[in-house]
Amino acid sequence: MKHVQIRFLSGSRKELICPIEKGKALSIGRSRSNTIVLTEPDVSARHCILRKEAGTEDNAVLLEVLSSRITKLEDTPLCIGDKKNLTNGQRITMGDDVVFRFEEVESDVEESDDIPTLSNLPADSPENDPEKTIPPVPESSPAVPLPDSGGTNNTTSVPNDTGSAQPDENFETQAIRTRIASADEIEEIKKSFQNRQRKKGFLIASAVTLFLVLTLGCYFYFRPETETQVSWPADLKDPKATTALVLRSNVGIVFPSTVGYSTKKDQIEVFSALGKNREIPLHILAKSWDDPASLELDRDAAFRKCVSMLQEKDNSLNVDSNRERIFVNTGLKDSAGVPLNFVSYTRRVENDDVFGYLIFFRYHQEQYIALMEVPVSTQWKTSFYLKSQIPNMFRISNAITPGYWEGCSNYRKKSSIRDDLEEARIALMQRSPASWSRIFLCVRSALIKAQKQKRPPELEQAKRLLLKLRQLQAEWYSAQKLAYLYAENNQEKHTREIIQSNCESAFTAEFQNSDYRYDLIRRKVWK
Repeated sequence: MKHVQIRFLSGSRKELICPIEKGKALSIGRSRSNTIVLTEPDVSARHCILRKEAGTEDNAVLLEVLSSRITKLEDTPLCIGDKKNLTNGQRITMGDDVVFRFEEVESDVEESDDIPTLSNLPADSPENDPEKTIPPVPESSPAVPLPDSGGTNNTTSVPNDTGSAQPDENFETQAIRTRIASADEIEEIKKSFQNRQRKKGFLIASAVTLFLVLTLGCYFYFRPETETQVSWPADLKDPKATTALVLRSNVGIVFPSTVGYSTKKDQIEVFSALGKNREIPLHILAKSWDDPASLELDRDAAFRKCVSMLQEKDNSLNVDSNRERIFVNTGLKDSAGVPLNFVSYTRRVENDDVFGYLIFFRYHQEQYIALMEVPVSTQWKTSFYLKSQIPNMFRISNAITPGYWEGCSNYRKKSSIRDDLEEARIALMQRSPASWSRIFLCVRSALIKAQKQKRPPELEQAKRLLLKLRQLQAEWYSAQKLAYLYAENNQEKHTREIIQSNCESAFTAEFQNSDYRYDLIRRKVWK
């Protein structure tokens, strides 16, 4: 009669033949609990099971896949959980290397215990080949005790001439005994591993904390002492002392009281001091000039142009890449604020290195800069204080603040000034935030062209329209601020998000760099 078997064609069990008995499952995988144990790393611990159901007269064998790794029946990929009936000659692939074939073979005996099994394989089988199972141990190796419950020293024994088993003094092997750990033992192993991981994490956290503490300690111990009361002291006992000078009719400079200063046309130079004891020298240089070409430049481009001009005159000027912007005179009614750009720098003056801030401001075609610098050795003491004094040092008249405007590269070049003004008037009548960008574009175009063409009447008309636009924006912003604060007080998050979104869309890109209210909205600071 026929019986069924599998024959390994490749892999670690190549040439192994294993029969499949009725009513018994044949499991294959890397785990030692399987019927056939493989060593390939891309084979799962329990990869598949072959079953020949008891009571069936035919040789039907069912293949059940237990792994998500590569399993193919001939060239057809199988997924975990698939079950397939095998036919004679079909090949099964597991991973990249293991291939076995299902076979039906003729047998002259009834299916019984005489059919070959894994425990009764041919002599050439890897299971019964002692060279492939337990490697010989050198003669000098001592007998290794088995880890059994009795703790006896078991060694490999061979029969002597009398038929009794005696230890072989010239040849010993290391016996290997494996068993399945109990649930309690596995739980103990888990707890031991978790404890080791906790200790390891604790040691790493302790080392990092100690390093941070030592680093901070060294920083606070070795850093230069920061003067807590750096100030601009006023000493007006000298009748010639002064604390402020006018650079132009609408722009002035404020500084510590001093008698060391000089003034020229559109230029001020001050030599003063900072600190409780006035031991930190302070140098301020402020200049102003007209640049009609800047009317067609954005502020950032004009700022870069100004820095390049200064670097051409002084090649030791090293400007920081982080440029910042602040708004001044924001508390005035209907004011959009006046933007100032500033950046820190270092440069060499004669034989001394100095640190300071370069402040840039412009009003239509007028350009203003101020250099405020101290010795670089005092940078730790003074840098934050000087930065905080920038809004107070550069004073801009309230008279020009509501109507403040500057040049821009984005303006209407082909339209006439009259057309720009008329279109702005009509759009203002709508009083809608949706028309603000259009109004601002028309008004700014009229301002730039009237300034370039030197037409004062049209320039004044454009300024009046700009004031009306900012009044309208101030009223709208105040209403939105009240609605936002009311929603915040009532914890209405969705309403706040809607108001935030509406305000950001109303103050579009045209106002992002020139209106402090948009800056407040963007930072969600509703003042």
